[in-house]
Amino acid sequence: GTIVSDKKSYDYLYYEAAIPDTLVPKTQTGYVIAYDKLSNFFEKELPKSGLNTKEKNQFTEYWLKVLPKSAYYKITFIEEKVLDTLVSLVITPKPDSILRVTVRFEPLEKPEIIIPPVFSSFKRDGFTVVEWAGMYKKDKNHPFTCLQ
Repeated sequence: GTIVSDKKSYDYLYYEAAIPDTLVPKTQTGYVIAYDKLSNFFEKELPKSGLNTKEKNQFTEYWLKVLPKSAYYKITFIEEKVLDTLVSLVITPKPDSILRVTVRFEPLEKPEIIIPPVFSSFKRDGFTVVEWAGMYKKDKNHPFTCLQ
């Protein structure tokens, strides 16, 4: 799709937010992935979340550049109902369907065991809005997580 503003066209909208760590719930399901395996992981797992090829590729390209080097990452998916309370979306006209895929990245020194999530299927119907984002701590000494 295309966003048009002041006669300029965009295929995406970018924003950042600082969210207090206390509001970001710890999720019990996810993955632990070695840093050098992230690209393969995104290729295989992101389509399960509902992202199409273009969205998956954009997500992968962005996050592989942004994430700091770490031996491993714990990757969890934030539920849409949680996102709606943290960063609500108001879109006019109202979309027929909305997909919000937000990944929380937590750096780890060594792997740990975690149960993989189960994704619900997503059907694109009519005017569809897709939001993909990631959360990570830019500064471990600061009480906020960055959403971008």
